[in-house]
Amino acid sequence: MGDFNSILSQEDRVGNKVTYAKIKEFKECVEQCGLQELKSSGCFYTWSNKQQGHDRVPSRIDRVITNNDWVNKLPASKVLYMPAGVYDHSHAMIKWEGTCVPKMRIFRYYNMWSMDNSFMTRLNKDKFSEVEKHEDESMKKLVECQEKIQNDPRNETLGKKEKELTKKYIYWKEAKLNYLQKKSKVQ
Repeated sequence: MGDFNSILSQEDRVGNKVTYAKIKEFKECVEQCGLQELKSSGCFYTWSNKQQGHDRVPSRIDRVITNNDWVNKLPASKVLYMPAGVYDHSHAMIKWEGTCVPKMRIFRYYNMWSMDNSFMTRLNKDKFSEVEKHEDESMKKLVECQEKIQNDPRNETLGKKEKELTKKYIYWKEAKLNYLQKKSKVQ
């Protein structure tokens, strides 16, 4: 699993075309070692230079490559390539039998907090709950934009929108981090 900085076929890159000679060694290595890509879903292009328009070069350079032992022991395994978010590489999540989703932690309110006269000013619940909502919404919009870019990588309008949404997400993520730091001090 990793960033191989090489593509396996010419269709794995949009723009900045690659000759067969440049992919030949990697392709032969995978074949000679009897390796194969793990079944996947999600984003096809796993890396982007984050440029706009015709300067954008999305590529499939991140891969989960397995051998026959893996396939025989974990036949239902697959990898999900998620939208990159603020990064240039997609996140990869491998799933196989027995994979469980971690449970969400429940926020608990303790009555003793309200005994402190400055509780409401410090917590500022309305503002902070909105910060969490804005951070979630901004990430959702960024992911939606990146999913559209997967289908139209050279679209300049989408590239500009992705850049704006990335800045917005970073802003709200930092605000949420500040909120959580203050919240931890209250607790």
